[in-house]
Amino acid sequence: HSRNAASIHGRVNREMRKVIGRFFDMPVEKAGGGVASLPVNAHDQEYCFCYIVQQAPWPFYRTLVVQLTRRYTLVNHKAHTIWLCDNLGTPVIEMQPGQSAAYHPHSSDSEDILLSISEIGPLEDFSSPFSLNDLLGSIGRDERSAEAQTGRLQMMQRVIIQESDIDDSDFVDSPQCKALIRSKSLHGEDTAFSGSFLGKHWGLVVAGTIVDSGAVVLRFAEPEKPPFRIVNRTQNVLTLRQDHPGAPAFKLPSEHCMPFAWFSQEDQRQEAGNKIICLKGKETSEAEELKASGHVLLLGVALDEEKNDNYETRGPLKPFDITQVKVHRDLEVLSRQGQRELYRVATLVHHGSLEVHIHPWIRVTNSTSSEIDIRASNTSSGPAVHDERRGVPAYGGFVDIFPLGRTADGEETIQFQMRKVGGSITWTQPLRISKSMVGYRGYLRHLGDSETTECALSADEHSGFLQFRLTQCAEEPYV
Repeated sequence: HSRNAASIHGRVNREMRKVIGRFFDMPVEKAGGGVASLPVNAHDQEYCFCYIVQQAPWPFYRTLVVQLTRRYTLVNHKAHTIWLCDNLGTPVIEMQPGQSAAYHPHSSDSEDILLSISEIGPLEDFSSPFSLNDLLGSIGRDERSAEAQTGRLQMMQRVIIQESDIDDSDFVDSPQCKALIRSKSLHGEDTAFSGSFLGKHWGLVVAGTIVDSGAVVLRFAEPEKPPFRIVNRTQNVLTLRQDHPGAPAFKLPSEHCMPFAWFSQEDQRQEAGNKIICLKGKETSEAEELKASGHVLLLGVALDEEKNDNYETRGPLKPFDITQVKVHRDLEVLSRQGQRELYRVATLVHHGSLEVHIHPWIRVTNSTSSEIDIRASNTSSGPAVHDERRGVPAYGGFVDIFPLGRTADGEETIQFQMRKVGGSITWTQPLRISKSMVGYRGYLRHLGDSETTECALSADEHSGFLQFRLTQCAEEPYV
């Protein structure tokens, strides 16, 4: 060909030429590329391909090489059959496990392709659509480069568990089971997987792309790890969902965690009003905190803790931008007795996932053989100005406490006192507790009683909040 020519005409292949006899224009005066869709027959079937123009390697550097490849190839790496549809009217594509298929959308390169997948059937339970162009844009470089590039996202979809899946003895540890959005105890009590879980569930799926010389391979598979884990360290059953119309709600029991991903990839930025809150000692508004993110998690306490299909909450759901690794504002909820409770919400990075921990400031555990009463005072205003009195059952019972103020230097502290139920009516001497005292071990003497209670302050191994444990003193520290 002539290097000075503005364009060349090429035939896609012999079959297409026989049917339509159509040509397309490719500008090749310089390196570049593009995407084209041409009709194959009179039934509106199209062939989507890409072309890339590159300079040939030495010693042929004065020659331009034109490559023609299929634009989109789909691969199913999941254990079940999946169906894929788009927003352009392309026929639904069915892929068996391990199967690949060509994808020819009825669009130009400028149109936004929205894809949805289903594991249930060709006409139902499709996932919320995601943008293929956004997924390719996440690569951040020229996707028509000769070097292979990758991009990926995780999302939520409906999955189905069949008897053939559970018959596998290793199903509990399989990627398919780990991708299910279900709660799991932090202490390992519920490792068995019951046959009652047969049927439809919400699960996670990975959509990953590999782009090489303009050709796009889109793979669907089970995730190795979830993008989020929600960890409930409160004494309540939490209700949570994405702040998006149609997003499913979930219940998370106390001392449980669950994997989580966004139901929709759309940008749902919402104004939260002009309510002023206190965040890290600085006044800001909820709108300012959430406007930087398009994805928001709504949290609240479940009204009915027994019914799994009842997602009503005690009070309104509160929004949190869990994509930012930081300590968020506190979650204020109502207890079963109608009392005000505060819990801290923090996003951490753990094992390659963002973990969202909802936890108290301090947990007081009574490991003695007697029920005790405790009270915590707000040290910022002096003892007994705020007096929260709680009963703690014996043999491992616990209560959660949250400070309602700070000292002059900004440190969160409480004044702690206790007494035995049915014993002395006198409280122990107050003990000032703060995070700087982690590792402290001491004794609380009960006036008018021969017993002494041993106490120890530590940081929780999962969420980092304070653990204050009271135990029976085996040997009196003083004679």
